Amino acid sequence: MGPGAGPFSGPSATPGTHPVLACVASIESSLKSVADVNPAFMTITQKRTALLELTRLSSELESLRLRVIAACDDVAEADGDPNVAAWLGPRTNTGSTANHQAEKLATSLETTWTVVARALASGAVNLEQAKVIVAALDRVRDADVPPGVIAAAEAHLVELATKHTPKELRILGRKILSIVAAELVEDEERKKVEEEERRANAKSRLTFKKNGDGTVELRATMSQATATRLKTVLNSWTSPRHQNTAAGGGAAPLTDPATGKKIPFDQRRGLAFEAFLEGLDPDALPVHAGNGTTLVITMDLADLLAGVGVGTLPDGNKMSASQIRRLACNATLVPAVLDGQSEVLDWGRGKRLFTGPQIAAMGVRDKTCRAEGCPMPAKWCEAHHFTKPWAQGGTTDVKDGKLLCPWHHHRAHDDTYDKTHLTNGDVRFRKRT
Repeated sequence: MGPGAGPFSGPSATPGTHPVLACVASIESSLKSVADVNPAFMTITQKRTALLELTRLSSELESLRLRVIAACDDVAEADGDPNVAAWLGPRTNTGSTANHQAEKLATSLETTWTVVARALASGAVNLEQAKVIVAALDRVRDADVPPGVIAAAEAHLVELATKHTPKELRILGRKILSIVAAELVEDEERKKVEEEERRANAKSRLTFKKNGDGTVELRATMSQATATRLKTVLNSWTSPRHQNTAAGGGAAPLTDPATGKKIPFDQRRGLAFEAFLEGLDPDALPVHAGNGTTLVITMDLADLLAGVGVGTLPDGNKMSASQIRRLACNATLVPAVLDGQSEVLDWGRGKRLFTGPQIAAMGVRDKTCRAEGCPMPAKWCEAHHFTKPWAQGGTTDVKDGKLLCPWHHHRAHDDTYDKTHLTNGDVRFRKRT
């Protein structure tokens, strides 16, 4: 089954079938046998039993799935994917984050926390408890304590799981060293604070979600120190002591000039954030892919010069010509000029390496990594001579280039993989057998 296909329908148990697949077939058959059964007609006693047992069995089933995930590195390698999570997502239409978390937990249970793994498989620990316990044990292990202390902490947390909820286990997990090794607590407290700061940096994230109405929702996770700095900067732009000027004039306005109504504080903070970004000096920004930070606008050159029409951003959103011309005061804009067939013109020839403008042109065309099913954005990809390598007489033209993420670019130069160019321009990688 290729990427984008429907959910796995399940195998049929036949003589010689692997026990795991026989189990899958048995579960599927049992589920189908009760698909039309109405639980409302069960007695109260039967409902109690069913609810408790199904909850327990769901954790045991997830334990089996995690064990299979931990053993599937060869599956990802055979199909040219960097890991099991990347292989699983497009074939089951499941979220990337959840798959990566599952793979990380599966590996941890298989290689390190085997007592927790056995408890999960037997139903003594549920999935949420297992996640909490593993997180607590990872902190204990990173605290550089003796192996005997780590083993005692694992056994004790599994025992505590029989009487405590995940929330309670999380609290107990933070204090586990004071239970199994009180003499290490003082030094651990210092290390805990340092580790908390490190984890905060590792968890820093900033995501963008299109709302479909011209706005984008930002979701951010950052360290407390960073959040305090950002809040301080934005508050300086939204201070009531500032005069009621436009956002670009140094402070977010207190009232809407069009209506005279007071602008809500959260809206003023959003306007302040926009003004803060537009006020950044482009020359002070880092160089990316050989170029300064650049915004690529695709539109008719005549429209841009005349200030009419709309342009298209790299993510497909539209921007008015007037907005583009305004941004040009503070950002480097590169027009992707279109020919009569609305195709991006070639932006560079005669060199072994693709130029910055050529890579930008491919980004407008490709949007993402051209490996089948890979969602890596174009701005994180590398240019590859896909028609013919430069060393074999290939040319460095946009039409002969293809954007690939670093992982798939390595596969493109790996002779142990077959590369099939699909009709839509994507590349399918398969490990040779």
